[in-house]
Amino acid sequence: MTDAETRSQVLEPAIDAVRGNNLKLKSAMLYYESGTDDGHGPFAGDLVLIFEQPIDPMAYRAQIMAQMTTDGWVAGARPDQHYHNKYIMNKGNLVAHFDTYVVNDNSAYQGCGRIEILGEYRNPKPQDGLPEDVLTEIKRRAGFSTDPLDDPYNCKSN
Repeated sequence: MTDAETRSQVLEPAIDAVRGNNLKLKSAMLYYESGTDDGHGPFAGDLVLIFEQPIDPMAYRAQIMAQMTTDGWVAGARPDQHYHNKYIMNKGNLVAHFDTYVVNDNSAYQGCGRIEILGEYRNPKPQDGLPEDVLTEIKRRAGFSTDPLDDPYNCKSN
C-alpha cells in the first residue's frame, strides 16, 4: 500500500464515526505502526481519536458501537486476532479499539473517550513516518467547525 492508501484506510472510517456519532473531538492523530518488534515494516495506519464523553461513558460507547454497525463494523475481533480489550470491532481488515483515556490528573484528556482504528500492515515503509495531526481535516470533512473558539468541550470531570 502507498502512504496515501494507508492514510485513507483509517481516515475514512474515522470521519464516518465522528460524523455518525457527532463526536466532540479533542485530538485526532495518525501514526504509522510497525508490524514487527524491531520497528521495521510492514506498517499500518493507526488513527487515534480522543473525544468528549457524557457522564455515562459505557452507554455512550455502546451507542457509538451500535452506530458503527450501520457502517458495516462487526462487534469483536476477527477470528484470527486476539485482544484483551473487550470493546473491539472489526470491518474487513480494520480493527477499532474503544476505551476511556485515563492518565494522571494533569492530562487534558482525562475522562475522554478514545477510539483507535488500526489498518492493515501492508505499507512497506512510510515516506515520513511521523505522527500527523488530522483533527482539523476530520472535523472539516465531517461537517464540524474547525474554529477552536467554537470548541467549549473539556474532558476533565468537574
